[in-house]
Amino acid sequence: MFKRLTAAQILFALFASLLTTVAVAPPARALASTTCGVSTDAIGFSGGGFEITPLHGKAFYLDLKKSINAAYIGYRVKNVSGSTKDGLWLELSDFRSSGTQVLGLANPADAIQPIGRLANNATKVIYILLKSNSYSADNQTHDVRIHSGYPNGTTSIVGATAGVGGAQCFYTFSKGTTSSSIVKTLAASANKVNSITVNTTSPVLGSTIVVTVQGQTGQGGSGTVTPDGDIMWLSAASNSSWPTRALRLESTSIVVKYKKQGGNTTTFTDQLLLTSVNTGNTKFTSSTTYTASFTFRVMGGLASNPAIKPVAQIASGTQIKHTGSYPSTQTTVNLAGLTSNLTSSKTITSIGNLETVTGTVYRAVNYRVVETDTSLATTIDKIVDDPAAGVIFKAGSAKIRDSLRSTSGGTIIADPVDEVSGNDHKYTFGGPFTGYSSGGNFVVELTYTMLIPTNTNATYSNIGYAMVGNTIVGRNSTTVGAAAVAVNGTTNATIDPSVTSQSLPKQPQNIDFPQPPSLGAGSTYTLDAVAESGLPVSYTSNTPDVCAVTDGVLVILKSGTCSISASQAGNDFWDPAPVVTRSFSTLPGQVITFLPNETMTVSSTQTKAATSDSGLPVTLTVLTPDIC
Repeated sequence: MFKRLTAAQILFALFASLLTTVAVAPPARALASTTCGVSTDAIGFSGGGFEITPLHGKAFYLDLKKSINAAYIGYRVKNVSGSTKDGLWLELSDFRSSGTQVLGLANPADAIQPIGRLANNATKVIYILLKSNSYSADNQTHDVRIHSGYPNGTTSIVGATAGVGGAQCFYTFSKGTTSSSIVKTLAASANKVNSITVNTTSPVLGSTIVVTVQGQTGQGGSGTVTPDGDIMWLSAASNSSWPTRALRLESTSIVVKYKKQGGNTTTFTDQLLLTSVNTGNTKFTSSTTYTASFTFRVMGGLASNPAIKPVAQIASGTQIKHTGSYPSTQTTVNLAGLTSNLTSSKTITSIGNLETVTGTVYRAVNYRVVETDTSLATTIDKIVDDPAAGVIFKAGSAKIRDSLRSTSGGTIIADPVDEVSGNDHKYTFGGPFTGYSSGGNFVVELTYTMLIPTNTNATYSNIGYAMVGNTIVGRNSTTVGAAAVAVNGTTNATIDPSVTSQSLPKQPQNIDFPQPPSLGAGSTYTLDAVAESGLPVSYTSNTPDVCAVTDGVLVILKSGTCSISASQAGNDFWDPAPVVTRSFSTLPGQVITFLPNETMTVSSTQTKAATSDSGLPVTLTVLTPDIC
């Protein structure tokens, strides 16, 4: 059945932070001790049977006053173990600095990303959006780890011994011999985005969409005052508010048309960083154009449609400069109109025998969770079982049937990760799992056994659901599958047929609201607070005479102190978030007087002067160094 997600179901795209971040162990563990290398390395790192190669720059490039505070980074993972590996995940964590840490994940829930199955010598590229709200000269470092199965602290790192060694490395954004690791860039008017298109206006949960960006590079430069030199770094998003939990970047393609090659084109697949833009036949000129295609997996809906704003950071002169021109009309992705054909059910298939574990007598109960999509072979990130207190999972009982393991009865998989300690439990069966074809549908089946305590006569229920990115897949828009069994001591147990679904309790949420930069009168800035629920954040100006906010865009009216509060009211599934307030100084505006150039001939000279009514010195920058 094809159905449109209701507002409630869109907002059911939900509990990612609670269900994902708890699975990543806190940094009370050994940090990675081997570098991941840099993007120009043929192989950045090799260990634990895997190669990891970065695809991004040596430094990180921003323009905070233009709301450019984020960029996609990428890692190419290659299996060189000699055999096929299943259920792989990548973890990006332990962000740290030689001084003050300012760089991190745009969304904390992106810390772990599914890789899935990799045959020997096969590769997979993982893209993750990072953000910074400050420039810095301090090195900014993070760790990259490959896990076998859903990440479970250090125990699941491939090839590691007590969390040390194996398939893990660190990457450092470094200033090198220059002044900054988080570099301020300027806009270049010749660096343009001419058009942005999306290949569909009717996305479906689990499907892919392609965002196509056509642009001009402008004149390439040496970039010698930056660690990267003559490069182009193209990111599908430029602001940390981009909804990474609803749209997962899976692949990229950049086609560059070079004037120096007589108009020939070169295609770069799954590369973010292009080099030698100031050299030979690959030198960028004012006639160089590019077409970039970004393929996203649709992982959830939103209450409003996000606007697409990519950014190209390109060497220009001795600096790196960013895209300075965009189409006058914004292009959005229709996530408010997202549809879904995926449903989930949970049943008890049979009641087993009594079993004793560490002196406690339990009743074995066999469960089955089925995810059914009527149109797509949707990939599910994980399946969660949340049982009543005291109920435990029976080790070695989990079997999956999906597109990779389609044998009737299923194939044994690793035990789930228990995300809650103590007498209460929440079990996560890590995928990714992709549906197999069955009677016109695509199905994922998980079967497993839970052990129900017999020391109390009671009815024990538990819920089961799947997660696609941030979206919880339930029986319908407001409930998830559930099953219950009534236990009569050690005598017997019976299935309660009246229990088939259950609502989820409200969850707490917080807001991450980065500190806005100091701005001058007349400036605008796109605010980028993110609620961990994924729900839209509202802003209020507490100083309306100094600054105003409309649709998330801050406008500075005059000098003084601007105070902005971010709030999120919650819904049927989330509690209201605590209000977060940010205050910062605003500066007086200034006007530059710069007379037009006179017509000049080759090799002639002309003295140019510009003045500011602030009395401060004005810096002149040549935007066409191949001409003047």
